[in-house]
Amino acid sequence: MSLLARSGGVDDEFTFTGGVAKNPAAVRAIRELVQENYGERTLNISAESIYTGALGAALFANRMVA
Repeated sequence: MSLLARSGGVDDEFTFTGGVAKNPAAVRAIRELVQENYGERTLNISAESIYTGALGAALFANRMVA
């Protein structure tokens, strides 16, 4: 998580995506990790987060074809 945060320039928000973002235990664990390592931060979780991986793959594939 720290490598990702440093490379992405995280300031005060994290975004949690994917199907596991629907799991309350996983969300609680991520919140705790973020709090321990970065202090109080906003954790963004979209209701549509289960589609982000597929959307990214489709966009990537579209770039490869075009």
